[in-house]
Amino acid sequence: MQYISDSEKVFLSLLKKSTKTKEEIEQMRMAGEIFSNELREETRYLLNEIKENGLEIDSIWDLVNTQQSYPEAIEPLRKHLSGNYHIRNKEGIIRALGVKESGMKEIIALLNEYGKFDDENYNFSVALSIHNIMKFYTVSELRKFNEDNDEILHELMTAKKIALLKFQKLIEELILKNFS
Repeated sequence: MQYISDSEKVFLSLLKKSTKTKEEIEQMRMAGEIFSNELREETRYLLNEIKENGLEIDSIWDLVNTQQSYPEAIEPLRKHLSGNYHIRNKEGIIRALGVKESGMKEIIALLNEYGKFDDENYNFSVALSIHNIMKFYTVSELRKFNEDNDEILHELMTAKKIALLKFQKLIEELILKNFS
C-alpha cells in the first residue's frame, strides 16, 4: 500500500485548487519542499551505497536526467528496487535502471515490479526501462544471459523491437498469463 505523507497531502490538495491565495501558494511551495526532502531522506542509504561505489549524486533522479553512464550505480539500484519506497522514488530507481549498463538481472528484477502499484505511470516506467535495456543487446546475447529460459523473457527477447506501448501490453499479458 502506498503511503502519503502530510506534506504530500497538503501539496497535492493545493496543487488541485484552480485559484490560490498568496498564502496558499507559499504553503504549497513549503509543502513541496518538505515532501522533496522526505523523498531524498528515504533514499539516503541507497545514495550512500552509490557514493561508496564512487558516484556522488543528490537524488536518484540525477541518474535519470544524466547523459553520463553510471555502471557503479546499477547493483545498488537493483538491490534497492524491491525496497519499501514511495512510488516516486520507486519510479526513479526503475527509470535509472533502464540503461545499457543494465542486463538480464535488472530485467528480471524489473519484471517482478510490474503491477505492484495500481498506477499507469509506474507500470509504464517498468516497461520503458525493460525496453531500453533490451535494445542494447541482440536476441542471442539476451539468450546467453537467460539461463533459466523463462517463457516471459523469451517472448520479450523476440519482441524487443516492437513499439513501446505494444511492448508494455505484451509484458502485461505475459505476467497475467504466467502469474494469475
